[in-house]
Amino acid sequence: MADAVSQVLKDPDLQIQLGNNAADLIERKFSFPDYIYSLLAILGHDYKKISVILPSYNYEHYLPERMQSIMSQTYPVYEIIAIDDNSKDRSAEILRQSAKHAPVPFKVMVNRENSGSVFRQWAKGIASARGDYIWIAEADDLSENRFLEEVMKGFHDETVVLSYSQSRQIDEFGTIIAHNYYEYTNDVDPDQWKQDYLRPGQDEIRGSFAIKNIIPNVSAVVFKRVDISGIVEDLTRYKVAGDWYFYVWLLRTGSIFYHAESLNLHRRHKKSVTRSENAQQHFDEIVMVQNFVMNNFPVEPGTREKVLRYRENIHTYLLN
Repeated sequence: MADAVSQVLKDPDLQIQLGNNAADLIERKFSFPDYIYSLLAILGHDYKKISVILPSYNYEHYLPERMQSIMSQTYPVYEIIAIDDNSKDRSAEILRQSAKHAPVPFKVMVNRENSGSVFRQWAKGIASARGDYIWIAEADDLSENRFLEEVMKGFHDETVVLSYSQSRQIDEFGTIIAHNYYEYTNDVDPDQWKQDYLRPGQDEIRGSFAIKNIIPNVSAVVFKRVDISGIVEDLTRYKVAGDWYFYVWLLRTGSIFYHAESLNLHRRHKKSVTRSENAQQHFDEIVMVQNFVMNNFPVEPGTREKVLRYRENIHTYLLN
């Protein structure tokens, strides 16, 4: 031991290396929040560690209310990682102020240049997360305070890798446009989303995700943390359908749980891809994911008919 101490004292670079290693170890395994979670586990409260990823770009008007909806969850949040994609408004400043007063660890990451891809932001946040579960809470959406409490019940089944709730639709001012997404999912199945369900992921892929993205808003989703570094380039090929592709990729490995109560509030903006320069790309991406599913999973003939019918309808909607 004396020899080891002597070696450290003589080597400033080794001192820095060992100090950094120790600091990293403490942050990863022995932080105060981890200590609290350990105490709660001893008392029989098995709270999962949820990392909230908050991607933001020019949403300063929505951030205070969004932060309140995250902080007021009845299920504890382990940490918040906010990623500002080089906003031109006061978003970064608001996030930094929120971090100063947050009751949980709150990291703010500000990009020097715009990444050009929300899915690259996802990857950055997930890579920085220390929790076991990920909630990508988009900056302009909202949630009921029971959202996490109800959605996390899905993970009582150890096979579940993704759990989500029904969503209400709100406009730019917070007015409710629709109380659910039944109208959107009726062409897949008019009854499936009217009650809670647990389903093998591959069954959901073959029966629902083959047709369309049945989860219109990622803010309604919590999923087990996974390493997505291997699919980042695939994800960033998409501008609008990357979330759909990600759900399919993730659900190959486990089950999906759905909570029928509308506990997520999805903000719908007036901007539309209809008849815009992005309409063709939007349509092409839908076809890409549909083909990916049909080429890699056994999709029944009846479902294939729904795939083609949806493709025709969305072509008419976007391009005619």
